[in-house]
Amino acid sequence: MNTFLSSTAIALLLASGIASPSLAQEAASPDAGPAPMQMEPHGQMGEMGQMGDAAAMNGSSAKGAVSLQAKLPENADPVSNYYHQVVYGPDGSQIGDINDLLIGPNGRIATAIIGVGGFLGVGEKNVAIPFAALLESRDETGEIRLTLNATKAALEKAPGFTFDTETKTWQPIKDQDRPS
Repeated sequence: MNTFLSSTAIALLLASGIASPSLAQEAASPDAGPAPMQMEPHGQMGEMGQMGDAAAMNGSSAKGAVSLQAKLPENADPVSNYYHQVVYGPDGSQIGDINDLLIGPNGRIATAIIGVGGFLGVGEKNVAIPFAALLESRDETGEIRLTLNATKAALEKAPGFTFDTETKTWQPIKDQDRPS
């Protein structure tokens, strides 16, 4: 679980632009020549303009300067609102919970890993769904409620995934490892 939280925190920092690749670069000596590969951040955040031009934000014209946000986007939900959130089926029944969120190369959440079945995580099967397939609404208290147009039985039949702690990636479950 600590690994997941650490991975999620790092991914969020990278996705938000707070920790851009320029933070990890070491200062090169003036005569060292160009770096073998220039990494660019994922890009601007869009209409809200939260990640403006670094030169405009801090008055410098240094290329690769970190762009800091002066304010947060309105109506933005923290990932913690989704992590371990219950997912409901179209009939309102509980079908699983979110165990992980995967960020795509564009910096947006691409995939949700949903734990299905089991009891308190034991015997649970992790399946992957496109994050966009989750329908978000708010309950009477304003809390996020996630609904998926799928049944628990359909998710239990879907291909399963397991988290590889060495590679820090989700891998398909091999047939012999598949829970019964």
